Amino acid sequence: MKINDLCNLYKDGIVPPCAQYLNNNLIIKDGILIFRNLNRLFFFISIQNDSSSISFEANYQISMKHYIIGLFLYELFKDFSKYDKDCKIDSDPKTNKFIHKLIQNPPKKLNEKYKYFLTLVYSNQDAIVNPFTYNIEIKAIIFYILIVLSRFENNPGLFFANNNFVSDDPINFILSSMHLKCPMNELYNNEK
Repeated sequence: MKINDLCNLYKDGIVPPCAQYLNNNLIIKDGILIFRNLNRLFFFISIQNDSSSISFEANYQISMKHYIIGLFLYELFKDFSKYDKDCKIDSDPKTNKFIHKLIQNPPKKLNEKYKYFLTLVYSNQDAIVNPFTYNIEIKAIIFYILIVLSRFENNPGLFFANNNFVSDDPINFILSSMHLKCPMNELYNNEK
């Protein structure tokens, strides 16, 4: 493909004029109409106030690794009698030791008047409404552990509240490989 062809994604194709506003989701290649799948998984920890008169919600994006740790901690705190202080939660020994230290000796002044959630979103960064969102209400200690772990991770893509950083997890590579291909002659009747 020549550089000039990149400037005309719809060359030789019959698409509505509004296709130009689809943020390059729609392209035509070798007579095939391709609609790219930009949906990915995004992971958050969320906090909400518990007031009926004024409400707020804050969402902080975390990595898939920390989301899985959050799921583990959620299950652990549902039945703390199963806690094993030697259990390997994280592969990094220092991080694992830190998590166990907080589980065994949580900070004394955690604010329990808020609601905390572990959130998975299946969406496209351009979506106005997410097709799928899954929330689990978690304890303040889990929120605290996950926010500290995310700072340890120090991933610059997760620093800002633009909530569209796609982590390089295998599931997101699989989702990026899925797209819809349709031969042009099956979509449009070009006979005059």
